Amino acid sequence: MAVAPTENEARVLLRGVSWATDETILVDVDAPGARLVYDRGDLEIMSFRARVREWRPEAGGPSETAGPV
Repeated sequence: MAVAPTENEARVLLRGVSWATDETILVDVDAPGARLVYDRGDLEIMSFRARVREWRPEAGGPSETAGPV
């Protein structure tokens, strides 16, 4: 069952990935908010963006925006 990504996440699905490649990618990926799921040759990589507060003087103060984690 496919799940559509929300505005705060990005997904990519790689097919035909070996277990050894998955293990190598896990070692190399050091990104907060990244999630890797391996299932019988399919590797799904998800990246979630957190809501961050930034100062916007034109708005009179801080506001929430989606930004990279």
